[in-house]
Amino acid sequence: MAPLLIGLGVPVQANDWPSFRGRNGDGLGEGNPPVTWNVASGENIAWNVPVEGLALASPIIWGDKLFLTTAVGEAKNPKFQQDPSFGYDIQREKDVWRWKVLCFDKRTGKRLWEKVAHQGVPQNGRHSESTHANPTPVTDGSHVVALFGSEGLFCFDLEGALQWKANLGRMGAAPEGHPELEWGFSSSPIIHDGKVLVQCDVQGGCFVAVLDLKTGRELRRIKRGDVPTFATPNAYSLKGHDLVVCNGYDEAAAYDLSTGRKVWWYRGRGDVPVPRPIFAHGLIYMTAAHGGRNLLAVRPEAVGDVTPTVDDPHPRGTAWADGRRGSYIPTPIVVGDLLYVPNERGVMAVFEAQTGKLVYETRLVPGRGGSYYASPVTAGGRIYITQNNGDVHVIKEGRVFEKLATNAMGEKFMATPAVSDGRLFIRTRSRLYCVGN
Repeated sequence: MAPLLIGLGVPVQANDWPSFRGRNGDGLGEGNPPVTWNVASGENIAWNVPVEGLALASPIIWGDKLFLTTAVGEAKNPKFQQDPSFGYDIQREKDVWRWKVLCFDKRTGKRLWEKVAHQGVPQNGRHSESTHANPTPVTDGSHVVALFGSEGLFCFDLEGALQWKANLGRMGAAPEGHPELEWGFSSSPIIHDGKVLVQCDVQGGCFVAVLDLKTGRELRRIKRGDVPTFATPNAYSLKGHDLVVCNGYDEAAAYDLSTGRKVWWYRGRGDVPVPRPIFAHGLIYMTAAHGGRNLLAVRPEAVGDVTPTVDDPHPRGTAWADGRRGSYIPTPIVVGDLLYVPNERGVMAVFEAQTGKLVYETRLVPGRGGSYYASPVTAGGRIYITQNNGDVHVIKEGRVFEKLATNAMGEKFMATPAVSDGRLFIRTRSRLYCVGN
C-alpha cells in the first residue's frame, strides 16, 4: 500500500487542534477528557464564557491560544425576508453585520483579542438553521486564516494583526437548480505546504482556490465539474506530488495542486455532501448521503474513474465500498482498526477500516428522531458524538456498542468540539465551554 503523507508542513504538537477536526481532519484528540459533566452544577466544567453572534464554526487551538469566528448582526429585533421553499425559511438579513475573529486563553477562557474582519450587509441568504460564519478557521502556528464566504478570506497573525485579505467572489451556496435556496457557505479553509486551499463549490461554477499562505496571492483556480456542495477538502503528498481531495456529487476527486490536473474521480450518490475526506491505514475515506448513500475507501495512488457500478462494485483504485451506510453531514472517524460512521439521523455504522466488513450498526438513541450535524471526535478511548439538541453522547471505542454517558449542554449546538490537553472545547449557541478536570 502506497505511503500517504499528510499535514500542514510545519511541526504540530499533540495538543494542537489547528483545523476543522484537528491536525489532519481526523478528529483524533490526546489525553483523557471526562466521561460525564454537568453544566448546571459546574462538575467537570473548567470554565465557560459567552460568545456573541451567530456561528457554527468550531474552535481551533495552537499552544495556549484558542481561535473562534462569529458573525454579529446589529439589529436588536431583526426582521427577515423569508422565502419558504421545500419546507425551509431562507433568511435574508438587511441589517449590518460584523464578521469577527476571536482569540481566547485556552487555560482560563480569558478573551485575549478580537478583530472585525468585515462589516456590512450580508451578501447571501442563509438557511434558518445556518449562519453567516459556518467555516472553521485554520492555523499553522503563525497565521490564522478565517473564511466568511462572500465576505472574503482573511489572514491574521497570532496577535491579531491583519496580514492580508482576499476576495474569492460571491459564494452562493445553494442546491443545484435552486439559487433561491441559499443555505450558507460552509467549506472550511485548510493549509497544506504553505498554501491555503478553499473548496468553492458554489452557484455559477465550482473550483478550488489555491493561495500563498504568506501573501494571500492566488496561485491557481482548479476548475471542478460539480454542483454546489458544503464539504471541506483534505490534502496529501504522494511520490513528490501534492494532491487536494474534494468530496462531491458529480465530481468527488483528487487534483494535482501544481497543475490542476484531475488525477482520480468518482460520481457520488448523494448531492450537496458535507463530510470531509479523511485518511487512515493508507486509504482515503469518502462519504455522502442526500438522495442516496455511499461510502468509499480509495487508494491514494488511484488513477482515473473509480466510480463503483453494478458490474464493477470494487473498481481498481478502491479498497472497498458500501452503498447503504453513508453519512450526509457528520464526517466519519477512524479509531484503531475501526471506521465509525454516525449519520445525520443518529444511526451509526462501524466497519473494519481496511476491509469494509460491517462490525455493527445501531441507533445512538433508541427509537426515531433527532438530528446530528457535528462530527465525532475521540480521546481517552471514547468517542464524543453531538446531537443538535445539545446532548453529547459518549461511546466506548470497540467492536461492541456501549454508551457510557449522555451529557446535556443546555442549549442547541452544531459545532464540532475541539480536543486539547485532555479537555473538550465545546461551542454552543451562545457560549464556549472548556470541559475537563
